[in-house]
Amino acid sequence: EDTFASKGQKMIYHGWLKGFESLLLRTPIVPWSFIASRAYHDAYWYQVNGIPRVKKIFRKSVAYEAREFVGELLAHATAADIAGSLMEKLGDLFPEERF
Repeated sequence: EDTFASKGQKMIYHGWLKGFESLLLRTPIVPWSFIASRAYHDAYWYQVNGIPRVKKIFRKSVAYEAREFVGELLAHATAADIAGSLMEKLGDLFPEERF
């Protein structure tokens, strides 16, 4: 599946941005890729895809009782915060499992 990132990579290495490869990947403006990735994942992907998936998992799983925890977490955190806290909570709920 072609993701947003893989399409961008293909444009840089094989497409119309090939002439700008050195400028985009080997100069002081390189941090644009990190900023673009954070903006895409935190502002768009997680809101459109991630949150619905997390909610679906919690509706269907044993961790149903932790919905309040997730609701609070989703309201105030970034994707990285959520992933870390979710792994910690799952470890508390299922201590015998490795996550």
